Amino acid sequence: MDFLTINDELAFLKSKNKLKKELQELFSQAGFLEVEPSFIEDYDRFAEVNKRVKLKSMVKVLNGNGTISILRPDITSVIIKNYIPKWEVGTKLKLFYQSTVFENNGSSGINEWKQAGVEYLGEDSQVADQSILKLALSILNTYNTTFLFEIGNSKYLNGLFKELALTPTSEKKVKEFIYHKDEFGLKKYLKDLEINEKSKGLLSDLLSFQGTIEEVCEKSHSYFMNGEMEEAISELKDIAILLRGLGYSRKTVFDLAMVTTFDYYEGLIFKGYYPTIYQPIISGGRYDSLTEKYGKRVSAVGFKVDFSSLLAAINREGEYSE
Repeated sequence: MDFLTINDELAFLKSKNKLKKELQELFSQAGFLEVEPSFIEDYDRFAEVNKRVKLKSMVKVLNGNGTISILRPDITSVIIKNYIPKWEVGTKLKLFYQSTVFENNGSSGINEWKQAGVEYLGEDSQVADQSILKLALSILNTYNTTFLFEIGNSKYLNGLFKELALTPTSEKKVKEFIYHKDEFGLKKYLKDLEINEKSKGLLSDLLSFQGTIEEVCEKSHSYFMNGEMEEAISELKDIAILLRGLGYSRKTVFDLAMVTTFDYYEGLIFKGYYPTIYQPIISGGRYDSLTEKYGKRVSAVGFKVDFSSLLAAINREGEYSE
């Protein structure tokens, strides 16, 4: 970030350090222990686990032995890689971090993004999910009471794609349209896709599967459902009850067409937005399947805070200005 004057830079550093301390205190009070994840990640392993991440977006490093590593584009994968291979039954970990992720942005060079986050490993899924959701909502509400909380469940789409049995290429393409909320592109692509008309109808209408929990349930039940899709709806109903009890129902939108950048989420997924920032301030979910790829299936849920965007939102509101 470039500054016009030294005073501008000092003011920014002051607000940055203040926010960093506040998040550290919030995480610590919730029982999370700070960790310092490695900056280096194995290129082949990360690409294998995260197939939706574009290879050209990774910042590659040539090792002395000729192999390739990357500067981490994601911190959750690094933490899981460190702890799961030595996991013991009965272990419960509540970890948090404040660090940096890296992205190769082509002509503009390497971007560094400040990020904070929490990982809750080994706890009963319902207990952990509720704890993580409460913490995420608390952070959003602390810095701006006007926010939107978007919740989905990846089991719905996972169950749907298993039912459709698309080729890997077609499934990836459809997910890209859903991820970008490109309804026109999706419908155009579906015209030539060799699936039955009912399935095409569901996929064509999928981006409208959002709203209150009642609206989402009504919409989803107007099409076919398998067991995994039903499970997704059931879990979202339980979360709706929790959010109603916490007083956040009016700030919540349920969305069955949520697709994340990273492939490892399995079940609960969520994002939190402020009206002045175009990208999520908070994003996270459940990722038990990621732990399985490192040797053992362990209950795992967490979220990341886009530190830079949160700081920008706070300064835009003038909360940290003198």
